[in-house]
Amino acid sequence: MILINIMIFFFTYSFLGWLLESAYKTWQEKELVNSGFLTGPLCPIYGAGGLLISLIHVSSSQYLGYGPLSILIQLVIAVLVTSLLELITGDIMQRVFNKRWWDYSQEKFNVKGHICLRFSLIWGILALGFIQIIHPLTSQAILEASSLYKESFVVMATLCFTIDLINSLRKNNIKKFMIIK
Repeated sequence: MILINIMIFFFTYSFLGWLLESAYKTWQEKELVNSGFLTGPLCPIYGAGGLLISLIHVSSSQYLGYGPLSILIQLVIAVLVTSLLELITGDIMQRVFNKRWWDYSQEKFNVKGHICLRFSLIWGILALGFIQIIHPLTSQAILEASSLYKESFVVMATLCFTIDLINSLRKNNIKKFMIIK
């Protein structure tokens, strides 16, 4: 059941991240934008990031306690984790697809254009809000849901995600790495 819950967290946070990013890019470009690598409403980097941040928070909160110093340490950890995830993901995607899904090269204090100080701080602040608001609400809803509902959701979401992933890989010319032609 733990794996089912982890998968639900992943899909939920991938969807919420897609909403956040698509809304931001739609606002920025003044037209509807479907953000991300996949054609469906998921951005897996947000799913992975949400899992990492929540796991680190749960693991470290017993040692950090609560208060201003704890919040500052959580912010630093969140900035480091999200920046590292964005740097690694951006680098891998650029190498594999020879394409950038985001580019911070015009921003000050950037690394390879994959991360920059301004957005690292923004991701860190958003991660704190995520830890304090989104994750507790999501955890409560997931833990209260019936096993049948959770298992059905995971099967359907995994099937949709897999189909979307295969189609997106084909669309982005990754055939040389795929067994499916």
